[in-house]
Amino acid sequence: MKYNHVKNIFYSIVACTVLCITVLMCMTWSQEKSYPRGNTESKEVSIIGKYYINDDGESHVLNKDTKFKVKGMNTIKVIGNFTEDIGENMLVILRIDNMKVEIKVNGKQVYSIGQNGTMPSYAKSPGNLWGTFCSEGIKTTDKVEITLINCYTNHVNTTFEKFFHQMYYGSDSSLVISNMRNKLINSFFSMFILCMGIMTTIFTVISYYMKQSFERVAVFSGLCLFSGIWFFIDFDIQYYLFPSGVFNNSLDMLTLLFTAFFLLWFYGISLNSKVRYFVLADAVCFFLTIIVATILQYTGRMDYYDVYITVYVFGLIGGGVTVGSILWEKHRNQDSSLNMLILSSVCLSLGMFIDLFGIYFEVQPGMFWFRVGFIIFLCIQFYEIINTIKHYVTETTRVHVLKEMAYKDALTGVLNRAAYLEKVSAVEEKIIKHSKFAIIVFDINNLKTTNDTMGHDEGDNLILSSCSLLSKVFGKNKLYRIGGDEFVVILEDSEYKQRFDRIQQFVNACKNNDLEIAYGMASYNSATDISYEDVFLKADQAMYVTKKKMKQ
Repeated sequence: MKYNHVKNIFYSIVACTVLCITVLMCMTWSQEKSYPRGNTESKEVSIIGKYYINDDGESHVLNKDTKFKVKGMNTIKVIGNFTEDIGENMLVILRIDNMKVEIKVNGKQVYSIGQNGTMPSYAKSPGNLWGTFCSEGIKTTDKVEITLINCYTNHVNTTFEKFFHQMYYGSDSSLVISNMRNKLINSFFSMFILCMGIMTTIFTVISYYMKQSFERVAVFSGLCLFSGIWFFIDFDIQYYLFPSGVFNNSLDMLTLLFTAFFLLWFYGISLNSKVRYFVLADAVCFFLTIIVATILQYTGRMDYYDVYITVYVFGLIGGGVTVGSILWEKHRNQDSSLNMLILSSVCLSLGMFIDLFGIYFEVQPGMFWFRVGFIIFLCIQFYEIINTIKHYVTETTRVHVLKEMAYKDALTGVLNRAAYLEKVSAVEEKIIKHSKFAIIVFDINNLKTTNDTMGHDEGDNLILSSCSLLSKVFGKNKLYRIGGDEFVVILEDSEYKQRFDRIQQFVNACKNNDLEIAYGMASYNSATDISYEDVFLKADQAMYVTKKKMKQ
């Protein structure tokens, strides 16, 4: 594919990405202006004091730099004070990551989430969200008691640290905008992936209506759409648009599972040998996990986050099987088309393993390296997809041009006898259903005389003039030249109903242009006509009758 084409497509996606981010930021800005407490910028606040783990009686110092070192299920109780006064009617904003939270000020409960009645019955956790409550006026001397209980055993320390290191007061909408500004690159990545998904989805839909199968393009579009949403969820922005924490939790896990499913399915259909069935089998396992996890979630028996271990296991198995399958097929067939797939897979695998290491040891809770590797993987595969599309468009165009050349009359540019015979076959098939149609046969008068007396150039001009008149009345794509001076028009559907009007237009046009063209029309009658030829013979006979009258 030419470099300029790739560059133009890339610029188009970047432009769409920037447009989407701009629209999103405008939406939040407008929402901030309409928000009752949006006139106050959010400010960071901390709590200092002591905390206790699982009622062990041993106190620990809590400050801005506190790092937690706990595992499993824990209850953290804090007694302390806010570092700043929080005015009356001021909004307090808390970052809650799958925890049950209770806050008391001077013995009075001011906030609670995760207890009975504060989350859906089918959920194990209140979810991943920004929690808020309106302050009645909290001073630095007021006694603050906070009880936190983590709902899952993965990334426990970062769960507690997020809560204590991301406390604010003021406007939650300004906080979201601040997050968007700080994470603009992340937002760009997610929107970029989504735009790639939208472009490939559009082509998939178009190809479906064109009755063409592009399974690889369709799977790639699904991969981009779900991974783009998944990336977007991890940017702490969607909480403002979808305030339900349980919904964000569910969407996070569902998009992760669907991303893994489409990724493995994409690998499976990219391979040619029988080893691809191992990869596709792992993809099916992910799909079954989606179904089972959804049923268990909404019957209240399990939580989406409880299948995290299953996701890791299937992910590692799928990664190992995929790498082995690609290398085996490369060694067996020496297929050069796998080079780009191998290159992009190396980038994806490196990013994934670096982040898995960081998450397990809680060194780096984010998914930065995986995102980078995944973006590189998608860009390389998108380049390959565009090449596939370009090859298809080029071949389709070439076939269309060749077909036009084969079906077009060299002199007049209307359809020739080959196209006519193909149309006759199509009409013959419809006769079984008794579809109505009409045939009009035309013959140019005095063509032989013109050729003999004025030369063949004048004869050709007469044919061109007659053909131009017929094309204007009946349409160029309906007119067939089946002989030197003989033309045929086949009228179906709505045009069949207008056949007499068209004939009148034709007669008037002949008079206005001083042309003599004999014609004969016949309509299909299921009672008397068995084949197309029966109708054609009636039209041809009618044409000769008209021609004889015109000569007299």
